[in-house]
Amino acid sequence: MIVSHDVDGPADGPAVVLLHSSVCDRRMWEPQWRPLAEAGFRVIRPDFRTCGDSPAAEAPYSDVGDVRDLLDHLGVQRAVLVGSSYGGRVALTLAALHPERVASLLLLCPAGRGTNRARN
Repeated sequence: MIVSHDVDGPADGPAVVLLHSSVCDRRMWEPQWRPLAEAGFRVIRPDFRTCGDSPAAEAPYSDVGDVRDLLDHLGVQRAVLVGSSYGGRVALTLAALHPERVASLLLLCPAGRGTNRARN
């Protein structure tokens, strides 16, 4: 299944994928969406499953796999990943598992596992 998504900007522009936080959907990127497309980027903003227009899964899945499958579906070999909170976690995992697919990362408060923080 290909998750619900929007694509805008020139087909030959550098791909930028906007990955939303877990409490939102792709609409959270509305302020950035058009300006990036107008600047010449091919902007892709998916909804994770159960968010926005993407339905719940009927079989095991991963959000990382869904993003990878969406890139394959759109013919995108490499992309800049922009992730907020949970979307940042998905971006980091995709970059770790498939570094050849990620041109760069922009992470906004990425959620992560196993982080130990020193306390003052």
